[in-house]
Amino acid sequence: MKKLAIGCGIVAMLLTLAIGLGSCFLFSKAKQFVGGYAQLAEIPALNEQIHNRSAFAPPEDGRMQARQIERYMAVQRGMHDRLGERFKQLNEKYGQLSRDLEQKGREANLGESLGAMNDLLAVLMEAKRAQVDALNASGLSYDEYQWIRQQTLIALGQGLAGFNLETLAGDPSKRSTVLAVPTELDPQMLKHNRALLTPYEDTMDQWLALSFFGL
Repeated sequence: MKKLAIGCGIVAMLLTLAIGLGSCFLFSKAKQFVGGYAQLAEIPALNEQIHNRSAFAPPEDGRMQARQIERYMAVQRGMHDRLGERFKQLNEKYGQLSRDLEQKGREANLGESLGAMNDLLAVLMEAKRAQVDALNASGLSYDEYQWIRQQTLIALGQGLAGFNLETLAGDPSKRSTVLAVPTELDPQMLKHNRALLTPYEDTMDQWLALSFFGL
């Protein structure tokens, strides 16, 4: 299985435009900007709507089961099905902007970057709402889902890079306790988990970017 770089689809495009002003803006200011974004205040209430709140004890060998992958991918499909039309609209909007920026040889200005950040957060919040609905349909608990997400990213060589909406929203109730990454990874475990993911390889570019944000 190929190792994929996080940077897929419209979510990655919006993130790229949002950081058009460079690290000076994003890395020193993004957290307080995102943390103050009104929609993020909905996250704790959305998490309370998850039906399965049972604790999850990860297997010691770190191996996923085929049924877990199936349920995880069902949640991913639920998010993408909900966002399909929105993705199409934003792809057209920001695809044209990206081409214009490249043609003019410039980076996004303040207004364009903040606009992309707002659109990015709106997409992620809609994905979060869809995630809650899909979790309830699948019967997965939040902790088990996050463990499967973690093991999936590790199997793809991505570790736990990225952001987490729960942390940005300041929701301590959903900062999962099962996400401690071992310092040494069992090669047989990685081989096992990668094999389980092989049937989904062709659609990874549809969901990897959302996984980057803890979704």
